[in-house]
Amino acid sequence: MNKKKMLTKKDALIMSYLRKNAREKITTISRETAIPVTTIYDRVRAHDKEIVSKHVSLLDFQKMGFNARAKISIKVNRDSRIDLQEFLVSHTNVNSLYKTNYKSDFLADVVFKNTEELSNFVDNLETNFDTISIQVFSIISEIRKEELFTRPDHWDLV
Repeated sequence: MNKKKMLTKKDALIMSYLRKNAREKITTISRETAIPVTTIYDRVRAHDKEIVSKHVSLLDFQKMGFNARAKISIKVNRDSRIDLQEFLVSHTNVNSLYKTNYKSDFLADVVFKNTEELSNFVDNLETNFDTISIQVFSIISEIRKEELFTRPDHWDLV
């Protein structure tokens, strides 16, 4: 049974600071929250394996020359699912991959240098896998990203 981890208000405050900026110095968080450095350190370590699944840097792909980003919803015949999943998992340009239900099998977050590369990728999917439907949602701009639990009041949802 999946046991829900109870967080205190102090934990929520600490995690909110780290969610906004994981590189924030513990001494800065301590100064701004009036929570002792040792307490912050202990709380972060206690939650590191429990609720923090991965520490990552979020990159600005456009500044790196990758100007075509899309979410692609893919539905394939049952016999092609495993092959398609293996292909998507191993493809360099697939940033994130999700198994979905209802009207699609997978949702892929992909990043390419240009729309021609993106189009070639979609053509490759249609040609090499028994696809039923593919929907491409090009990302024009990010309006909000990774914001949940960046404020202490968000933790009231838990």
